[in-house]
Amino acid sequence: MQFNLCICDDDEISANILAIILETYFENRHLSYEESIYNKGATLLDDFKEGYVNPDILIMDIYLQQENGIDICRKLRKHGYTGTIVFMTSSKEHAIEGYDVDARAYLLKPYDPDKIHQTFDRLLSNVSMSMYTIKIYSQIIRIPIYEIMYIESNNTKCIIHCTENIDYTVYKKLSDVESELNDSHFLRCHQSYLVNMAHIVEANGCFILSNGASVPIRKRDAKQIKELYVEYIKKYN
Repeated sequence: MQFNLCICDDDEISANILAIILETYFENRHLSYEESIYNKGATLLDDFKEGYVNPDILIMDIYLQQENGIDICRKLRKHGYTGTIVFMTSSKEHAIEGYDVDARAYLLKPYDPDKIHQTFDRLLSNVSMSMYTIKIYSQIIRIPIYEIMYIESNNTKCIIHCTENIDYTVYKKLSDVESELNDSHFLRCHQSYLVNMAHIVEANGCFILSNGASVPIRKRDAKQIKELYVEYIKKYN
């Protein structure tokens, strides 16, 4: 599923900062999206009425030059817009007015990336994300890929270590699991380990993950492996 996301803000710097934060969010959760940015609410309204834009989520600045974001959203609703509206503002004084257009959230400036990520987790909680499907006996389990922290090979089986201290065991080769995932967030850092780079917080003689787990780095290829991680950081952060 691909999301259509729209930001309406006449402050170019603020809009770009928000766009970068959201890019990280969608990449880390393996969600596909398209984004459009407007600096005038009237232009957005005209494009919606002409059928050029119809975002799943609209992030609207309340204080636009010579415009009021809430008024623009009222007009969008009047013309049939049914998507999710999120207001961005420097205060919550217009929260009651936001109910008139069924606003789902408020993002306060200056932006806090963690709070924005939490807000979008809530907004997209019912969305089907990229999954890795496994079968354990007669049970079929679908694991959100972003929840996989690392995968450990142990003889004829692989242990999939996930967030919330949840582990799954599958009887497959690590190379087969890597091929099935086919995801750029995962790095084969050791003969017996595949790590999700989105969860790495430190790289020394090994990778330290956000839950404190330690994943070894193959010694003879340590330099190249760390360089791949650096390239990943440049791309997604």
